[in-house]
Amino acid sequence: MDYYEIVDELYIPKKRWFLGSINFDGEWDFWKYVSPGKVEVPQKELFVSCRKKGIPLDFTMADFELFIVNEKVKNLVNEDEVQFIPVKPEVDPNSKINYHLMVVNNAIECVDESKSVFVKWVKDDPIRPDKAGEYEFFEKLILNPVDIPDKANIFRVKKYTIKTVISEKLKLLFEENKVSGLQYKKIT
Repeated sequence: MDYYEIVDELYIPKKRWFLGSINFDGEWDFWKYVSPGKVEVPQKELFVSCRKKGIPLDFTMADFELFIVNEKVKNLVNEDEVQFIPVKPEVDPNSKINYHLMVVNNAIECVDESKSVFVKWVKDDPIRPDKAGEYEFFEKLILNPVDIPDKANIFRVKKYTIKTVISEKLKLLFEENKVSGLQYKKIT
């Protein structure tokens, strides 16, 4: 099976909305929502700001690549693999469409280092010694499908969790249901 990095579709539709930040309690609370794993659901109503009004998308990458999805996407993704937290767009808080902050639960170690081109953080790095051994960046990212469990349809790349990957099965499901807001980059 092939796997794809999901990328924000910035230009289709031309008059799409652009979402901003969420009203978390702490200034840096967003990090736990872009890291793999279940999170404690905030005890307050969450709102996502709007940077630019326009056509709502099914799948929107807000600030810091927080995933904001509607019910269509929620119904296509296995809730064992993600967590959904209700959020309202400030531009239309009374919308009849429900939106959710989607948190990806799993990270899988699956980089094919023999085919990828990358740099790793080092132990004595002056900026991020805490990330020693993790990937700093990729010029070319290729995954080894043998390392990915058959049931994995959406996950983050272990040691480089800023990348979110979906299976070909989920990609086709998104395409069949005309999910807006995403591009797909094959990485297997």
